[in-house]
Amino acid sequence: KSDHADTHYNLAYAYLYMNDRENALKYAKNSFDLYVDKTYKEDAARMIGQIYFEMNNDKEAIKFYETANDMEAGNYYNLRPLLNIYVKTSDTKEKPTLNAFYNLDPDNPTIYNDLGDIYFQNSKTSELVDFYLSRLSQYTGDKKISGNLHFYLGQLYLISDKKAAKDNFLKAQELFSTVFDKNNGVFKAINEEIKKADEK
Repeated sequence: KSDHADTHYNLAYAYLYMNDRENALKYAKNSFDLYVDKTYKEDAARMIGQIYFEMNNDKEAIKFYETANDMEAGNYYNLRPLLNIYVKTSDTKEKPTLNAFYNLDPDNPTIYNDLGDIYFQNSKTSELVDFYLSRLSQYTGDKKISGNLHFYLGQLYLISDKKAAKDNFLKAQELFSTVFDKNNGVFKAINEEIKKADEK
């Protein structure tokens, strides 16, 4: 049944597991063309983007990631790879995409961990530091978000300025103490980071 979209999609998935990206790309494109359902078509577009990314074809990767995002703007699974490739290629769409990704859920540590991974892997942590600093003034009234910003700023500063790192960890500790129970695991994490900042 050559027009069965799911079969093409699953073949693409199987070829990916075998590290056969040429065949994976072929069947992923077939599934994209065959799918009618918007959600499945979006998923196929995202898979094609990922395959092109792994093949170091950034231009085509961007094209299909953007296609997926056009189908469902603001989806976490579309914005994360888009931001990653925009950072990698210094695309002008990086900053609005960074804003959109961060604004998905500034309460959520997953967002900060993802951003740390993206900017660290692309050797652009200073850009992320500047972004977090710009957000501190925006969220002065929200102690949880401010605490997150200070905590993750501390992690970024550990690379270059341990005093600034410790200052941010202590500020995060102070802010979190007003919103979390003293037994919350975040305080253990902060103490571990402070130890790193104190290392010579």
